[in-house]
Amino acid sequence: MIPAARRPAARPASFLDAASYTVLQAPVPAFEEFVRGRLERWAPDFLRRDGGGHAHVTILAPFLPEPALDAAALGALAAECAAASAFTVTFRRVARFPGGLVHAVPEPAEPFAALTAAVVARWPGLRPYGGEWDAVPHLSLDHGEPDALASELTWPRTARIDALELVRYAPGDTRALARLPLGVGGPSAGG
Repeated sequence: MIPAARRPAARPASFLDAASYTVLQAPVPAFEEFVRGRLERWAPDFLRRDGGGHAHVTILAPFLPEPALDAAALGALAAECAAASAFTVTFRRVARFPGGLVHAVPEPAEPFAALTAAVVARWPGLRPYGGEWDAVPHLSLDHGEPDALASELTWPRTARIDALELVRYAPGDTRALARLPLGVGGPSAGG
């Protein structure tokens, strides 16, 4: 997620302005050191307090508000994850969105898009990024020049995506609410 301090000043209200929100995301540890370093500098209040990682590809943000995350909702989400297969993804390059966000491009992107489509089909009232942006699978790196950011990393980077995390984002209290394995069993509380 992009902290308010790093987003353009002239923009409409966003779900990112809420006191807290939840995100369904696919952890990508191969980028953790880089992404954590950026968060330490630009958004230290959003560092996870549970020791979990920060580098991820968003599946759906915002997800359901915390009061709606009851056993039935978590069970339905676990079923969607259990129906999906784990997969391997490679990141070979960076790109920049029109707003300036530089991101790593996953190859293939389709498994992420399929997970987003499945979750949105289950909860049709939810829209990726609250309808603010298109749902383009990516791993956020920072704002800046793509070539400069790319030069700070070694390429390619490969990751096995075998679980999703449901993470609560809130200043001073960002943490996993559940870890949801792909292709198997149910959720585990607290990541």
